[in-house]
Amino acid sequence: MRNSVIIAFTAVTLVLGGGSTSFAQVGRVPNQILLTEQQFNSWILSGTGQSERPETYLESQLTLKVNQLANQIELSDEQRSRLRLAGSGDIARFHRQVEALRKTLVGQSFEPNKIQEPYQKIQPFSQQIQAGLFNENSLFDKVMRSTISSEDQEKYENYLSDRWHRQYLACVKAQIAILQQSIPMTSKQRDALVKMLDIPPRRSQSRIVYMQLYTFYRLGQLSAEDLKSEFDGAQVDALRRFGAQYAQMEPTLRAQNLLP
Repeated sequence: MRNSVIIAFTAVTLVLGGGSTSFAQVGRVPNQILLTEQQFNSWILSGTGQSERPETYLESQLTLKVNQLANQIELSDEQRSRLRLAGSGDIARFHRQVEALRKTLVGQSFEPNKIQEPYQKIQPFSQQIQAGLFNENSLFDKVMRSTISSEDQEKYENYLSDRWHRQYLACVKAQIAILQQSIPMTSKQRDALVKMLDIPPRRSQSRIVYMQLYTFYRLGQLSAEDLKSEFDGAQVDALRRFGAQYAQMEPTLRAQNLLP
């Protein structure tokens, strides 16, 4: 089985285990590429699978964040209101910055060899969303830390970390099942590989497809010595070759905030 990642202009296609995810290509005018409203939004929300206006997506994320927090610790109506107000402030600040850039880019046409220029200008905003707009250094985070106790903060952080770790382990096991189709392994070997790959990425808002890529990227980081303790020579060579295909994904994973 062959997995590949194809990047051309603004069209990104990720093929994993027979499934694919594509970002729409920008509208075209003769000999140039027109940056449309839809494409601008898609780039801002790159990795989320959404193409709505960013503020609409962020409002839904704020509601999810507050509800998630309330499910772990008891929040009063006043605390909820303060958190929502703080989150709305983060969204408003983000919106102002995005709209200033939108006015300079949307509706402009670019030579095919220069389409990466607007993309690079948009990337910092996309990375903010991938990192989580309401996380560390946000107004929401500051208000949360002044609103709830340190014990409740620790409880919530442990919940987020445990949830992310479980999600990652489920992804690792699913990807090893895909790998099993081309590189047969015993149950003991599969369990050993799960342990070797048990280095979760940074928490991110990216879609699961990027966590799947990260899993195979981690495989590529394992040395022959790491693998020899559990696999025979032919398996080691096959696993190393497979993992090597994903070394080039490091910039993509960094852009999705999965790597430091």
